Amino acid sequence: MYSPKTNMKFLSQIMVRTHPMRYGERFWSIFDDVIKPNLPGEPVVFDLGTGPGLFLNDIRERINKAKLYGYDSSKEMISVARKLNPKNSKIKFEIKDIAGKGFKIPQRDIDLITINFTFHHINYPVPLLDTIRGSLAKKGGFLLVYDWIRSSLKAYLEFHQSLQADISPEALYSRFTEHNRYSPDDIKWLLSENKFDIIKIEKLTDMHCLFICR
Repeated sequence: MYSPKTNMKFLSQIMVRTHPMRYGERFWSIFDDVIKPNLPGEPVVFDLGTGPGLFLNDIRERINKAKLYGYDSSKEMISVARKLNPKNSKIKFEIKDIAGKGFKIPQRDIDLITINFTFHHINYPVPLLDTIRGSLAKKGGFLLVYDWIRSSLKAYLEFHQSLQADISPEALYSRFTEHNRYSPDDIKWLLSENKFDIIKIEKLTDMHCLFICR
């Protein structure tokens, strides 16, 4: 799923460093208003493309009885996730390529499936969306997609410069083409076309947009 040239150690460090910015007050305010009140007492949550797993740890802190599962295609990412999350957190991390042929989620009636900063990596997301639709709880199941959206090159470069991360200009230009795959309308259309009912779209920054659907 990741580009073969991706430095996974460096990427995991950037994801950890930017986590508080990406999952700030506005994100959690929307989550608490739209999703959390409609989850059961012990919800089942799958995070697809979990990276270093910090999002699931946030969920664990907010919903301590949640049953949490994180999938990622990178051995390095899963290793980082297991190191960063407490052993008693009971979050189950597994190496699985969600963009691979034949990928299946081994459960049905899932209460919440999330795809955070991963959707743009998937060349053909239709089979994955079909799998997700068949795995969500028929009544009340949520899909949350949070990802990069198209922006100007100038805004993209300035954003990364503000992070003061040691990323070469060449690497930034390459990542720009990856992160600018979809516009908000593209993702909205993809979700609607694949039979999801969109209940919330929120542009959290000039480059990041949140989609919540059922």
